[in-house]
Amino acid sequence: VGIRVIALYHERPDDKGEFYAGIIGEPPKGLNKNRYLIFFDDGVVRYVEHKNIRVVCKSSANAADDVHENVREFIQTYIAKYPERPMVKLTVGQVVKAELDGQWFITRVIQVDASLAQLHFEVRSHAEWLYRGSTRLGPLFTELENQKTRNPANKGVVRRRMAGNIEYMNQQDNMTGPGSGGADGGDAGTDESTVKRHNVARKTGGGSRKNNAIPLIKWDTEGDVQKVDISDKRVLGKSSYTRHQCSPKCMEPEHEYHEKDFQQANTTNPLLIPLYLGWDRQICKLQGKLGSKVQNKTVTYVAPCGRRLRNLEEVHRYLRLTQSKLEIDFFSTDWMLNVFDEWSPKRQINQIKDLAYGKEKIWIPCINSVDNSYPDYVDYSTERIPIGKVHINDDPEFLVRCKCDDDCQDFNNCECQQLTIQATAIYMNNRLVTRPSVVYKHRRLLDIVQTGIYECNKMCKCSTTCINRVVQNPLRNKLQVFKTEERDWGVRTLCDIPKGAFICIYVGHLYDIEDQEHQGKTVGDEYFADLDLIESAQRNKEGYEDTVPENIEDDLNLIRKTEAQQNHNRSYSPSTEEEYEPEEDTDRDFTPKRRDVGGGGLSSERSSRFKISQYDGAASASSSDESVTSNCTNSTKSPSSSAATRKSTRPKYINDLIRKPDPFQAGYAVKKKLSEVKSDDILIQVDGMADDDSDDDEIAIEKEKLIGRSGFSAPMGMAAPKGSKKLKSTRKYFGHDEEPYTMDAKGKGNIGRYLNHCCAPNCFVQSVFVDTHDLRFHWVAFFSSCQIAAGAELNWDYQYVPGQLEGRELWCKCGAENCKGRLL
Repeated sequence: VGIRVIALYHERPDDKGEFYAGIIGEPPKGLNKNRYLIFFDDGVVRYVEHKNIRVVCKSSANAADDVHENVREFIQTYIAKYPERPMVKLTVGQVVKAELDGQWFITRVIQVDASLAQLHFEVRSHAEWLYRGSTRLGPLFTELENQKTRNPANKGVVRRRMAGNIEYMNQQDNMTGPGSGGADGGDAGTDESTVKRHNVARKTGGGSRKNNAIPLIKWDTEGDVQKVDISDKRVLGKSSYTRHQCSPKCMEPEHEYHEKDFQQANTTNPLLIPLYLGWDRQICKLQGKLGSKVQNKTVTYVAPCGRRLRNLEEVHRYLRLTQSKLEIDFFSTDWMLNVFDEWSPKRQINQIKDLAYGKEKIWIPCINSVDNSYPDYVDYSTERIPIGKVHINDDPEFLVRCKCDDDCQDFNNCECQQLTIQATAIYMNNRLVTRPSVVYKHRRLLDIVQTGIYECNKMCKCSTTCINRVVQNPLRNKLQVFKTEERDWGVRTLCDIPKGAFICIYVGHLYDIEDQEHQGKTVGDEYFADLDLIESAQRNKEGYEDTVPENIEDDLNLIRKTEAQQNHNRSYSPSTEEEYEPEEDTDRDFTPKRRDVGGGGLSSERSSRFKISQYDGAASASSSDESVTSNCTNSTKSPSSSAATRKSTRPKYINDLIRKPDPFQAGYAVKKKLSEVKSDDILIQVDGMADDDSDDDEIAIEKEKLIGRSGFSAPMGMAAPKGSKKLKSTRKYFGHDEEPYTMDAKGKGNIGRYLNHCCAPNCFVQSVFVDTHDLRFHWVAFFSSCQIAAGAELNWDYQYVPGQLEGRELWCKCGAENCKGRLL
């Protein structure tokens, strides 16, 4: 990282490309598909393969001195802080504010490629790849500005953030695991006594970073996956289907679901419950062409009456017709899910049959396969406990309620789900945009909803099988607490978990700002978690408020009509909100010179820098020299001048080949008659302008207070996105001294307290409103972000910010390929 190179850039996939000067910003690794990240001198950033890179033979000791002044400061800062890099979390379809030509624009993410993201500037019809650590992205710009003025009252206490849009990466060049040294090769850790004195969370490792001897067998992960045999307890349904109209008569008494039959000692995988009660789950292979695939697999369920159900919509309809008490999250049509698999450890030194001591409806076993220790005693609780001055407003009159009688299938008519959808609304391009897909889909949540999920509550008329009742249900998945080799205690699943499934909640004592500071200093802060939904939502919506018109209520009334037309397609994609199809040749960056492509397509013509031909030879060199002359002077040269240039044999330097922008086109200067020049004007010299004393000549005058584009960073003097500082925080409407409340699960909590941190987590945190709609007191719930295999450890991202506490360091030992290294 920091090596001066020239790299081959392709304007389009079918062209031969040209070489440009740049600097290496990221080494090849699995996460970036073994490519180098190149910061080009003109502000363009791309991933380039090794074969298309040439190292500069001779460069300055400080490579940043060789780059163009427009990007020099960014390169110097980047190299000095590498490998610690704050980057904005972005997903395809996400709306984010970004800078272009000194102005903030609302953009949409077209695609994400490791550390890069391609954004669509809709107002300019322009597509551009940006580095996710660039301050041209509004969330990062605002976060860094806020850090300068942040209230220092919370210093000395560290807490986990429930949600965040900035991630802090720490990736070494040689990724040898958590024991590797820092960027300078030294030992960046702290000794054990220092860590204990600061009450560092044991769950994320707190020792020094020196490599310890790795045991031959890691007993914490040693185990086998076996098939569960339910043949002796299974009730069989009809072997063949007889045509009939399904009704409650289809469910015989032995097919009815009774929750008590599958609790405590009889705990089982919830996906097996229908199979115990006469259902059958069959994996079918589809023959013929399905899209671009020749064949595909699918899962169908056969009901006890013999009727075949092809998807979860048909399963849910059948459950309602037969008035079955089975719930829709007991079913999954993911054919890769193995519902009969169950993981078991190879050895157990210590064991606790139920760590919840009967307070959960299922057992939570705890085992130790590493040593002879037991976990510290924790007063197990399934609900949060307000402490001191904390008062949760659970008045029923403070709750919005629905009157649905269809298990809330129609989110257009469910008031609770409408709260979730309307909270995501933003104004973009003079129209209101919402995301109907943010609600649960068959009780599964496929992506985080920053503004929170509003579940049906005790005042609603819907039944307990409602698809909008998820987090309020008791723990159901077969989980196990176990001792890890390096990170104390963790949680793993004993059965496969589908993507988007609810795992558990996070509970504990709930403190206000005063009590949590005292608690952190006296007892410890390693299990602190902030209820910061308000701050998280405002960070994601910063800058949008200024675009909202006064007649917003009229548009809010149109939301449901628009969503009713989208009811048939609830899967979220960028086309759900807005149609755009970038062309193949839109993978290019912005330049001052623009043109429309394909009659209104995205435009990002790149012509702002000198091209170094990839071919050697005198002819190429001659044409190159001529290009430099014509581009730099922006004037018509005589044949004699061109010939003289072609015969020039002076050595070329990379910086000399960088084309500087035209000062008049870029807005840096204006032309004035000599007679119009004032005493306070600043005269500048521009190539190609007359140099005599004629009064008719035009003189170049420097503009004042000019903000221009600066490449990888937002321009100097750039203001934050509109609305980000002038608006009053929603939390302050509850009281001038209001601060986020903190959940502490150290002395009192549930299984959620044992989930470890991971830089590549398989779970995400979701804020959910159940017993109150007070924005300050949402529930904290964990959902699976992918399919999780039996025996895998469950983990989430603690959202720690490196360097937030002076004199305190915490290093991660998650072992993920993209491990940040340093957490604090």
